[in-house]
Amino acid sequence: MQVKSFILVAVGFLPAALAQTSSLCNPLKGCFKDDPALGTTYTYDYTRNRAAAPQFEIVSSASRISYEADGMHMRVQMKGDSPTLQSQFYIFWGKTEIVMKAGPGAGIVSSLVFQSDDLDEIDVEFIGSQPGNVQTNIFSKGNQDVHIYGANTAVADAVGVFHKYTVDWTPDAITWYIDGVSVRTLTRAALGDVYPQTPMQIKFGPWAAGDPSNAPGTIEWAGGEIDYNNAPFDMVVQSLTVTDYSTGATKYRYKDTSGSSGSIEIVGGGAVQPPSSSAPPPPPTTTSKPPPPPTTTSKPPPPPTTPTTLPPPPTTTTTPPPPPPPTTTSKSTPPPPPTTTSTTEEPETTTSIKAPETKLETSTSAATTSDKPKTTSTSEKETTSTKPTSTSHFVSKSTFIVETRPTTSGEATGAAATTIATASTNERLESTNVPNSGISIRAASPLIIAITALFILF
Repeated sequence: MQVKSFILVAVGFLPAALAQTSSLCNPLKGCFKDDPALGTTYTYDYTRNRAAAPQFEIVSSASRISYEADGMHMRVQMKGDSPTLQSQFYIFWGKTEIVMKAGPGAGIVSSLVFQSDDLDEIDVEFIGSQPGNVQTNIFSKGNQDVHIYGANTAVADAVGVFHKYTVDWTPDAITWYIDGVSVRTLTRAALGDVYPQTPMQIKFGPWAAGDPSNAPGTIEWAGGEIDYNNAPFDMVVQSLTVTDYSTGATKYRYKDTSGSSGSIEIVGGGAVQPPSSSAPPPPPTTTSKPPPPPTTTSKPPPPPTTPTTLPPPPTTTTTPPPPPPPTTTSKSTPPPPPTTTSTTEEPETTTSIKAPETKLETSTSAATTSDKPKTTSTSEKETTSTKPTSTSHFVSKSTFIVETRPTTSGEATGAAATTIATASTNERLESTNVPNSGISIRAASPLIIAITALFILF
């Protein structure tokens, strides 16, 4: 926000100032009285209460004040209207916040004023025909013979939008705020003795500064003459908060006519506790305590978490496919019988040997002790062939059967007889009578006999 300083001539501004401010008992003129102290914080919300605020009195144009949903309306309707509220208490250093909309129209001035009995003054003023501007200024001891310092500050539509305006007054500085933002500061060090420094009342309301009966300088400052055909012109106040930095004070008393802060007695034991001039003060009635630390319930640390051992998932064994069966040839060679040599019949290659009708017997002895060979009958041969030590080889058809048997009791010791018989006649042939073979089969070598039989067949 841009701040522009300007100088007003006191003589030109005097009629306007007198219209809003005056003193019934000026200590500078030897009039002394005790001023009631606020000594705390005061807050009132007109939107909730819709009634007159306690500890504030209406000092002018009471009929032009009404209480509506959006706040207290203070109206200028006709010439001479100047609805004004004034606090019944004083503050000695303090802060005031007001949420308001200024009255619209040329010549209408809406004001928030701090004023003391000896006419020290701090103002916030709005000219209805200049909605984008707010004026801040001070007066010292009535300002009749001195120049007045003031400033213009930009604001967003002061007549159409509610804003919060704050004046913070301390023993060291005065700071103005709009919606919580500092827009101007005047220091006591810079102003010297003209710095406002005596107990103040709070006053606010609109007034007809542009009335044709006022001085030309006042009318010009107010934006021109008022056109009452456009009335009413309402200043609307939603809420008000006032804080007295002399906490606990009950009265303020002037001890002399100097008009200095040092001449003021604080009655009631109150102590001045203004905040730092560089920052807004904290609310005086709020006791700030650090929040207690969060309550921590001590609990033993939980035991280390043992992960639950789950059974291993079922092992899925992938069984490889069985190997392909071994290659089987179309011809399977069966194992030979333990003691029987069998040749599968093949008609095309089988040689049939037909045994003769006449039965022949031959006795062969490896070592004969008897000179006379013994003839063995058929019945004897059958009996002897059934002995356990005989091995019989039988084949079908024309395959020869070779049988080795021991000698009978009538033969010499160690002698053996070999008989070959055909299956077709079941006749036994002595080895000496093998037909047309010309081969002698030795009883001592059964393997030779078997090989010889196979050789005969093929």
